[in-house]
Amino acid sequence: MKRKHIRKHPNLYRIYSFFRWKRCCKCGQEFRRERGWRCLDVPIRGHCYTEYYLCRTCAPDYETANKYFLNRDWSLPLNPEPPQSCS
Repeated sequence: MKRKHIRKHPNLYRIYSFFRWKRCCKCGQEFRRERGWRCLDVPIRGHCYTEYYLCRTCAPDYETANKYFLNRDWSLPLNPEPPQSCS
C-alpha cells in the first residue's frame, strides 16, 4: 500500500474566537466570533511559545493554512500593520 505524504505543521489548530480579538498575521485585520486558525511556534527548549492567527478569509481550509505556515519566511515581521482607513 502506498500514499502521498502530506507534510503538516504539528501545531496548527482550528479556533473559534468568541471573546477576544485575534489579528491575522497575513492580512493584518482583527477577527472575533469567526472561525480561524492558530499556529503555535514552540522553541526546541523552553516553556514559552508564540501564537499566530489566520482568518478564514486568508486561509479558508486546512491545506491553505498549513501551506502558509510551512512556507512562511519567519524573518519577516509576523503581524503586519492594519491597513489605513480613508478618513
